[in-house]
Amino acid sequence: MNAMEFTNVVISEKLQRERGIPKTDYTLWALMNTVVERLAPLHPLWRFEIVEANNFSSNHPDVLRIKVSEYGDVLGYIGRQWHAQQYHLFITNDRISEKMSRGGSYKTADPDKAVAKIRKTFSRPNVKERVTKSLHLVESFLLNQTNLKAREEREVKAPIHNAATKFIMGEGWPLFLAHIESWPVIEHTKMLKNIQERDRLKDEMLTIESVQSKFTDKKTALVIKDAGKYVVKIGDTVQIYDDNTLPANLRGGIGLLKLVEVEHFLTDIGCRVNEEVFVVLVKEEGEANA
Repeated sequence: MNAMEFTNVVISEKLQRERGIPKTDYTLWALMNTVVERLAPLHPLWRFEIVEANNFSSNHPDVLRIKVSEYGDVLGYIGRQWHAQQYHLFITNDRISEKMSRGGSYKTADPDKAVAKIRKTFSRPNVKERVTKSLHLVESFLLNQTNLKAREEREVKAPIHNAATKFIMGEGWPLFLAHIESWPVIEHTKMLKNIQERDRLKDEMLTIESVQSKFTDKKTALVIKDAGKYVVKIGDTVQIYDDNTLPANLRGGIGLLKLVEVEHFLTDIGCRVNEEVFVVLVKEEGEANA
């Protein structure tokens, strides 16, 4: 008998929308058909729902997976998969999965063993199982809700934070300075030091950005110390000088940069990259010397 003819064997709504063919046009693998044929009449309240079929034949697709349920409770799944050189039935549910050391399904090509395993393990959850499953469900629900609300909160807080920061760092800055006057001495002193450090770093950043911009625009001199000589590249021109011939507009900058540590910048002068390499700002025509 074709097990697809039983009234408690149905096609999922998803497959009905996708395929739009009668359930009897689906093909049940012989072993799967035998198992369903034996179980369906014994358990008329069980619902055998075809949830997966292949796409090799649109007219008579092969059934790959069946969901078995009773009164809305999923009892388990019966599937068809290739294993050990032949197709096997893959039978799974929570009870089977938690006892399997490898994989989560019971595999067999024997219909008697398949029916026995299904009849032993496919039943509605008992009280203990319902409590355990509900606990996991609640944990997952609460975690998801916490993450959802945290994300929603961040989304609405961001523009508030941005607007408040813009105000405090702008026209509200005097109000902020007046506010921290009421802080304890230690916190107030620490905040003032942070403000001073911020201003210092801001000035340094402006110097670095200026040197970087002029270097990109070829408005600097790349100076390389090499065996008592100076290799100087300005624009596309490369020349070699010594201490006597080094142009005056570079000598002053090099002299100052030699006095600072490597990776250090001097405003309106340039920077010292390492022991031998310097970048010196070149004064443009009409610009006063530093």
